[in-house]
Amino acid sequence: MLTTSAKFIPALNLSHTAIVSAVLQPNTVNATSLSVTGGTVTADKTAGFRRSCQFVVEDASYTLAPHDLGSPLAPNGNEVQLYRGIQYSDGTTELVSLGIFGISQIDVEDTSTGLTITVSGYDRSRTVSRLKWTDVYTVAAGLTYDVAIRTLIESRFPNGSGWSYNFTPQTATTPTNPLYTFANQGSNNDPWQAATTLAVACGCNLFFDPNGVLTLSPMTAATTSASMLTLGSTMLATRIKRSLINEGVYNDIVVLASGTAIATPLRSQARDTNTGSPTYYLGAYGDVPNVITTSAVTTQGASDAMAAAQLLLAAGLSDSIEMDMIPNPALDIDDVVAISRPRMNLTGNYVVQSFRIPLEQSRPQTTVFRKQQATS
Repeated sequence: MLTTSAKFIPALNLSHTAIVSAVLQPNTVNATSLSVTGGTVTADKTAGFRRSCQFVVEDASYTLAPHDLGSPLAPNGNEVQLYRGIQYSDGTTELVSLGIFGISQIDVEDTSTGLTITVSGYDRSRTVSRLKWTDVYTVAAGLTYDVAIRTLIESRFPNGSGWSYNFTPQTATTPTNPLYTFANQGSNNDPWQAATTLAVACGCNLFFDPNGVLTLSPMTAATTSASMLTLGSTMLATRIKRSLINEGVYNDIVVLASGTAIATPLRSQARDTNTGSPTYYLGAYGDVPNVITTSAVTTQGASDAMAAAQLLLAAGLSDSIEMDMIPNPALDIDDVVAISRPRMNLTGNYVVQSFRIPLEQSRPQTTVFRKQQATS
């Protein structure tokens, strides 16, 4: 979970006043607070861009509507940081960041009641993705993967050197032969996708956290922690839907890598070998493979890491929960919660997969969980 004071989580379960803040960050122009009347922030572990937002701004003074792409609220490199939090009974407030978003679209609607401005945006991964290469990009050999990823991103967006980075140091280095080469055309021309390919090659996740920090962290199974939430005590739900499914749930991942940059085709395999798992590949569930073909990984180690990572992403998807709950802005992707609902025959630990958190008082937060499940 994101860091909060000791009184924040307990206060969520009591009658409280929710507050929302949006701070516009138009490049180097002084930040401006915006009056948000509604909207949603979405986070999804499997999305190409992990965080996105859409929110409505009140413009009673008729000063916010952009004149052109050079205006502070225009989609021209400007960013907005969104917060949700609590106003306590003593008048003090506590806010939690929901993300820093590059503005992608502004819709201004003029009605009889005034101007309505709807702002849409994505986290900084979309900023990197949009800066396509105009020439072939080759990753230098012998770099540790953390250095290779940062170098790649800053080669397309020099301003990224001013971002904050939280990279777990890597010891594995980029290969000498064949080299990682990314094209300047077609589907291979996406710097963010290239950066995540390098992350998978060293067994890591790459994402921007709610404070806009670019994070490289080992891709491991989610585990419980001291901050784990428990349904009914530290987390209140208004609706729970549990789904037990097998469509699209794989327990045997095969990666086949080939292409002009790969001298000898590569093959890797990762299976759910946990005999206690409901998707054990030799159990009643059966051996259900997903064969992935790629030209983006060029070494056996990278191919093995991709297979292992895809198996981790699939773990627990056969048992998922969709829950409407009291909005908790401190909840984050991969947090673990303890859920028990005896009348549904439901008990166990579940991992946050995605959520939609509202930017107004009255709506619930919808969160999707997958079962915490070991595959070995």
